[in-house]
Amino acid sequence: MSLVSASNLARAYGAQDIFADVGFEIHTRERIALVGVNGAGKSTLLRLLARVEPVDRGALSLPPRDRVGYLPQEVTFAEGMTLQTYLDGAFAHVRQLEAELRNLEDALASPPPGVTIDELLTRHSDVSLAFEAADGYAYQHRVHETIAGLGIPEAHLEREVTTFSGGQRTRAALARLLLSGSDLLLLDEPTNHLDVDATEWLEGFLTGVNAAVVVVSHDRYFLDAVATRTWEIADGNFETYTGNYTQFARQRAEREARK
Repeated sequence: MSLVSASNLARAYGAQDIFADVGFEIHTRERIALVGVNGAGKSTLLRLLARVEPVDRGALSLPPRDRVGYLPQEVTFAEGMTLQTYLDGAFAHVRQLEAELRNLEDALASPPPGVTIDELLTRHSDVSLAFEAADGYAYQHRVHETIAGLGIPEAHLEREVTTFSGGQRTRAALARLLLSGSDLLLLDEPTNHLDVDATEWLEGFLTGVNAAVVVVSHDRYFLDAVATRTWEIADGNFETYTGNYTQFARQRAEREARK
């Protein structure tokens, strides 16, 4: 079943067509590399998939907004927010369940008027099951594992994100995106501020994640490591190739030779 589908999709800036009547599908666990010359429309396509920009014409079916994660090249943050608070925002539902569990435990110790112990125990059991199903007991471990993988020091958790350098901000945004559990991950140059170790960790994460991934990157080795399909955008159209960047380059050369 397709996670994303588009038909007769068109987008233009003024008189310049970026896409003209294109169609495609994206399935869960597909990892798609977008390639093309600068200005071909790679970042534009990511913005359309992220609902940051509207389509001019055509149909585009997407997952719900809260199931789509988007990493743009430029990231902004609210003033006064620590990295810990920012990353915890990826677990809003889990933290809500966690807070309710604490409240129920307090209520069990001192039941409020009009509420029976049996009612409290039943609700506590229901919330506990939901918390476990959401992997609530491990979410802080995931935070620490992710920042370690991306080379973010533990001490940065207590720092305000607006004090970070541009590269540190990008890694913070990438960490939250990877923690979000989104069904569709849209990544615009995710390796720009990563060292070799962090890039290799990201490759391992993306090849194992239960989500679809669409990525723009000038790092061909990264695309070779993660992509299962490659889309070339040129002159407002898509050419689809099976495999990673190296396989795309070979198939494209063979196509050109047959013309």
